[in-house]
Amino acid sequence: MKLNVALIGAGGIAHPHAQALLANEHVASLAIAEPQAEVREAFAQRYGLQRAVADYRELLADPAIDLVDLCLPHDLHCPVALEAFAAGKHVISEKPLARTVEECEAMIEAAEKAGRRLFVSHNQLFFPAVRRAKEMLEAGVLGRPFLALINIIGNEFGRMNDPTHWKGSWDRAGGGVTIDTGIHALYLLEHFFGEVEAVTAVLRRLVVEPDNKADDNAALTLEFKGGVLANIVLTYTALAHPWEERRHLYGTEGSLHLADVEPYLQHTRGTATEVIPVASPPHLHPWSIGQSLNHLLDCLAHDREPLITAEQGRSAVRLAQAAYHSSREGRRVVLRQLGNPHQC
Repeated sequence: MKLNVALIGAGGIAHPHAQALLANEHVASLAIAEPQAEVREAFAQRYGLQRAVADYRELLADPAIDLVDLCLPHDLHCPVALEAFAAGKHVISEKPLARTVEECEAMIEAAEKAGRRLFVSHNQLFFPAVRRAKEMLEAGVLGRPFLALINIIGNEFGRMNDPTHWKGSWDRAGGGVTIDTGIHALYLLEHFFGEVEAVTAVLRRLVVEPDNKADDNAALTLEFKGGVLANIVLTYTALAHPWEERRHLYGTEGSLHLADVEPYLQHTRGTATEVIPVASPPHLHPWSIGQSLNHLLDCLAHDREPLITAEQGRSAVRLAQAAYHSSREGRRVVLRQLGNPHQC
């Protein structure tokens, strides 16, 4: 199956998307839609694209386009996806699937009505260390898991502190660090441990100044139905620290430790420690975006279910919304008490 793909948005995240799409065996052609002329022209020249347009609707109106890949600010995921489904296209969305559960629901329903596929790129599921850790958890290597810790220490101060930039804004992004980079921690923990029973969170804007911006620092506790307790600490204001993400999983028979800066998976049991080499091959993007998109395109081409479904993308957004709910009200939020399980 050969696909004609439209990439919508030419920001930073669109570059690894373009590289992956152009290298994929299922992609026959790639076009770019980007309203900023200089950005659009530079992007098209860099990747040798023959078609570059200012208005994405021009590509949606083309019956030859099969699939659109959304690399857009969060507030545009839902409306552009709905237009794409109305035009008969399949859709891949960058994370998060949308700003709210309600927007996710609208996208899922529109895809079903149109008879088209909706995918979300949760790329960290394809980190080699994550995939190996999942296998080890399922094999019972850790015994009974009981605790997980994820720390994401990063610097997005420049964009967060710009009141005109969408990054971290309540209206356009749907929140700050929690719904943006924090969504990775949320879907990873669900992938490892299943359904969440309750969320307690403190989400604060501690350093960023504009009033229209949301949380730049966050601390969350998730209680899983299977008995695991997980803590997540996030910052977008580590101004003098390299970006770093660490994940620690603890069980009755040992622990697993995953890092990004020095890609490895460390397995500890008693006093013995084993370092498992799991670095991505050098020709692949270090964020595993290529692996994620290759998987989604293969699922589309062969009509298979993906590792991460749109419903699971909605679930991660639901957890983010529950965290904002908890922080606003200063209380522990039990998800089953929120009424409709698809809403917060």
